[in-house]
Amino acid sequence: MTLTSSMLDTFVGGQIEVQNEGEGYIYRGEIKTAVVEDNEVHVTLNWSAKGEGYPPIPTAWVVDNRLDYTASLEIYTVSDIGPGSEGGRRLCLNSLIVGETVVLYPNNGSKLDPTKVRSLTLPFKPVGFPCRETGCTGIITDDRRFSVAIQTSCTGSSLAARCPVCGRLHWSESGEPVQSRSFEKVFYVNGDLENRPLESSGRLSATRELLAGAKKKDLVQSYYHGHLTHLVGLGHAPDCPATTCTGACLCGVTEAKKWLAKHPLETETV
Repeated sequence: MTLTSSMLDTFVGGQIEVQNEGEGYIYRGEIKTAVVEDNEVHVTLNWSAKGEGYPPIPTAWVVDNRLDYTASLEIYTVSDIGPGSEGGRRLCLNSLIVGETVVLYPNNGSKLDPTKVRSLTLPFKPVGFPCRETGCTGIITDDRRFSVAIQTSCTGSSLAARCPVCGRLHWSESGEPVQSRSFEKVFYVNGDLENRPLESSGRLSATRELLAGAKKKDLVQSYYHGHLTHLVGLGHAPDCPATTCTGACLCGVTEAKKWLAKHPLETETV
């Protein structure tokens, strides 16, 4: 099995377990970064703990100062050992030469509770926050490898963080998913921005936010009128029942149409 950095992205935010029964040690730590460079696996950690009483089974965990781990793929074999009792698939690195077995757990997999680690100072810096894309288990981190500058005005830009699993962008400061001016989800895939349609719930949220803003006298009505007109022009969301005429609109397009009909652009919004 050939291991690449992209394959390790799903394990950021998860944990690593390193054990060597012959040497009598076992470590656990929370993965901050994980990459493959020069045929070596390099992992950095937010915290690390050493198991006491191993072998056979750790009876306690105590904080350890090792915050990085490196394994040469020339002497370690890599295998996908599938999901454990919880979470997604795991990766195993094993070396008969040094007698070491390493298991990488995904962010939704088995975890040692850091509050159970003796002498570990809390709170430690969190890894990040979960990706908001439906069905994705990725964790958004502060790793600059996953940061993208998004232009937000003619002269300004803001930093967005890319999910290492699905590529969806989230604003770094708020954690909210990035939406395009066309009310679409924004992904960063293979070095390029990619827009994809919002589901009904996302469209409805955007529509209601626009309608709430349009009703405020101190804001420019034409701005909201133009955006709502554009949203209506996009049509119903792909998963909206109104798209297939199987039910009422759940994406907000019908609601936006009614507002536009009631408030033509030349009419003052109240």
